[in-house]
Amino acid sequence: MNKININGLILSCVALVSVSLLSACASEPNSEQAPTKAKSNIKKINKTSPVPPEYTNRQLTGAWQIEFIKTKPVIDRSPAQLVFLANNKLSGSATCNNLSASYNVDNIKQTLAFSPAAVTRKMCPAALMEQETRFLSVLNKISHYQIKQSMLYLFNEKDVIMLKASKVE
Repeated sequence: MNKININGLILSCVALVSVSLLSACASEPNSEQAPTKAKSNIKKINKTSPVPPEYTNRQLTGAWQIEFIKTKPVIDRSPAQLVFLANNKLSGSATCNNLSASYNVDNIKQTLAFSPAAVTRKMCPAALMEQETRFLSVLNKISHYQIKQSMLYLFNEKDVIMLKASKVE
């Protein structure tokens, strides 16, 4: 009888340890146990911002037609466009190919950062491909923005305009 109780006790202990381990795997990691993540361009939004996160991207939400990449205007009727969605997702056209990414924004500080963009891979005429290459090369350099008179200005850290876009109504 003692042997049965000991086996039952061992079995109960193993079950308890198993449940504990499984529940630890299912819980949210805290800051001390955060998993290693791939490095990204996305900068953290200031958690003390007085604006709730669900309202921080309202100024940017919607479609913006790219007018200039750095100081060079885009090719007439080229479909270069950024579409800021309310859930901090970005879609649009890099000129020839579609793109998607995510973004973080703080409207108080007017900071903006993009994750690396996923882009389709179709070929287009050389001039459009060159424009697309310029467009994609500046996206990861953007650090902040301004909106003036329905125009979106995206700047790098040195306050140089990387992209200028007009609001699509």
